[in-house]
Amino acid sequence: MIAGLLMPIAMLGVTMTTGDSEAAPVDEVLVSNLVARAVAAFNAHDADGFVALMTEDVFIEHSAAPAPLHGRAEASAFYTNMWKGFPDLTLELMDGPFFHPHAARISFNWLAAGTHTGPLDPPGLAPTGKRVEFDVREIAEIRNGLDSRIRIVVDMADVMRQLGMFPAPGSHGERAIAMMQRLQMKLSRRR
Repeated sequence: MIAGLLMPIAMLGVTMTTGDSEAAPVDEVLVSNLVARAVAAFNAHDADGFVALMTEDVFIEHSAAPAPLHGRAEASAFYTNMWKGFPDLTLELMDGPFFHPHAARISFNWLAAGTHTGPLDPPGLAPTGKRVEFDVREIAEIRNGLDSRIRIVVDMADVMRQLGMFPAPGSHGERAIAMMQRLQMKLSRRR
């Protein structure tokens, strides 16, 4: 199961390493404790409690972030802004955690749900009042019992559709956007 999750990421050329060849493997007790504390802190919107589960030098690649996040302060600011935009945002573990007893890496499939009632910055969206549900895929490396490197993938196009920012698949709006893109390409070739 985990190989199926990691294969597409490996095909993209993404590697996850802690740089610490002596990273201790994870076990079921550590993972269960970490997951329970992470879900409780996330769902309570407790930024301090949430980032306390990360190393000081945590590195986070999140598809909803404009750039990688470096350290607890950036992680805290990112999640605090997300919770302002979605004050009822929650996570529910759908599948996993998956881990290998000889590696310091775990993966998850989460379901996130919330209502967009506050400003969302970045990118600067005004509240839509719309409820969204979306899958979150996460791979985390563990160092000294804490998350040290995290890769989080969310289908942002799906989230934007749910918020009304992108047209529905197959809609007139989607076809109009495709037509404008083709026209733009045709004009750019003439230059």
